[in-house]
Amino acid sequence: MKLIESKTCSLFHSVTAKPIREDFINHLHNEYEILFFARGKAEMIIGSKTYKMKKNDLFIIKPAVYHSVKILDENTTYERFVLNFSQSFIPDSAKPFFNDCFELYNLESDNLILSLISEWYAIKHGSFLTQADPDVKSFAKTFLLFLSSQKTDKKIAPTKTNKTIEEIIRFIDENPSQQITADTLSKTFFVSKSYIIHSFKNHFGISLMNYVNKKRMLYAQRLITGGFTPAEVSEKLNYNDYSTFYRQYKKFIGVSPKSIM
Repeated sequence: MKLIESKTCSLFHSVTAKPIREDFINHLHNEYEILFFARGKAEMIIGSKTYKMKKNDLFIIKPAVYHSVKILDENTTYERFVLNFSQSFIPDSAKPFFNDCFELYNLESDNLILSLISEWYAIKHGSFLTQADPDVKSFAKTFLLFLSSQKTDKKIAPTKTNKTIEEIIRFIDENPSQQITADTLSKTFFVSKSYIIHSFKNHFGISLMNYVNKKRMLYAQRLITGGFTPAEVSEKLNYNDYSTFYRQYKKFIGVSPKSIM
């Protein structure tokens, strides 16, 4: 069954004079996210990778990938532009780019995308805007088309990567219907249970099971949006009873499974 998404997008721009580390939590969602870094002292965490953020860095985070900004200096102003959009919002001609894009591009001073960033700033400074607002939809489409025309083979390496976490993340992604625990991962990857638990907590700032359950519920959300009933999804994910699935879904997605049907 083909998954069907609503065509949505939103724009956000903010300047935080004294960014507090605790305000920038790890998160993930079923949308793409583009983050343009204007200024500050921070790191970007995308999955198992950590990048030192530099002026004019443009990050592309694919759906259902855990990410966050780690503030390194709370006395340095942090400014960023964020564009979130569903996969179905992407213009057809731009889809090949977003299927194979890098996680990070650093834009040179003559890059036309920087002029679009200036236009973005002029649309409405310091506001959260959705495609319901005038000009937002057309601007976002233009931005994605310009970005997809980027011609570069230069892949920017992360500052550091946790290879074990990377393998575990891939395993979790590829097995959404399995009941995954620290014990099962320990046996699969031949590392101690305590190492897995502490590594996840240190890297993501959340527990392993919080991560696993959130990923499963995002997968469930995509299935329901694509036409499966909540009961069918509960069965596909091997829940023993629907009530457990219902509670998990509402906890991590924030609404009941039937609310998006």
